Amino acid sequence: MNKVSEIKLPKGVESISVTQHDDKIVIEFIPEKPKFKRGDILKSTITPKLTVIFDKTTSTTAFDSIYNNGEASNHYWGLDSFRHATKEEKQEFFDELEVKGKRWNDDKKCIENIPVYNHGDFLVSKGGYPFILDREGRNGKSHYLFAISIYDPDVKSIQDSGGELYCGYLKDASVADQETIKKIHDGLKSIGKRWNADKKCIEDIPKRKFKAGDKVTLKSRCISKTDLEYLPFFDKYIGERLEVVSYTESGNVQCNNYFIFHEDWLEPWSDEPKKWDLAIFWDDDKAYTTIRLYGGRYREYHCDNSGMHWEHAIKFESKEQFEKVLRGEI
Repeated sequence: MNKVSEIKLPKGVESISVTQHDDKIVIEFIPEKPKFKRGDILKSTITPKLTVIFDKTTSTTAFDSIYNNGEASNHYWGLDSFRHATKEEKQEFFDELEVKGKRWNDDKKCIENIPVYNHGDFLVSKGGYPFILDREGRNGKSHYLFAISIYDPDVKSIQDSGGELYCGYLKDASVADQETIKKIHDGLKSIGKRWNADKKCIEDIPKRKFKAGDKVTLKSRCISKTDLEYLPFFDKYIGERLEVVSYTESGNVQCNNYFIFHEDWLEPWSDEPKKWDLAIFWDDDKAYTTIRLYGGRYREYHCDNSGMHWEHAIKFESKEQFEKVLRGEI
């Protein structure tokens, strides 16, 4: 048996580990730690202005890069021709990227375009704060119109003139996802506000005069509004009983006749007749129930156009309604 006096380390081996198991000696070759890892910012030792972002080793002497500022191929760089960039060199490289409208995303390990954000965009700060952007300040900070605290969702902030609290640098912000956008809308709603996407501003939620199911009628002498035209045939609904179905996004009222009316054109409907309305009159004896023009009130009585007094009167709507009065159903 040949006597071994020394062990030569193969290339790529940093050290050895020797252990004894009974009458055997086990020698383990420990490989060298990789010189660079993916995402490392490297500086060329040959070309001073060349900076690359390490991707992977392709051989014992070469590597590929994710990006390089020399506009060269990202393949076949020499491992021995690069070193780790200093903190100052990294910052200089990042500044260079920013001038080109790009930035390094260390989480995703990629170069990406710096997004351009505008007034009214729904964003999330680097610290996780949802906000609506007002503008970018001279120092690069995000001035916001509305922001929500991530530590206490009940804490919300509106800045009419723009603020910087919570929002950090605009270049570090990201576009809000649908869940976050909903959170912003809900936050505004909780303080009686809403976002006007057309005007790009925060406004008070208008107080509605009516709610779904309310009985309303069309007023007389209505005129067209800026956002809604009053059509001539709407006149036939003046004094008629309508029911509110819902409000439109623009704040107009859709009724059960499928038409949309401006809120100002409507008033609460009442079966209490007004002067000159066609009305049904009756006393306790339904045999004398009649339909006449309403003349007004005299003390607790209703007067018809001939001056007769009645105990009861309602606005006339239909033959079916009149028959219900006769049957005592009204």
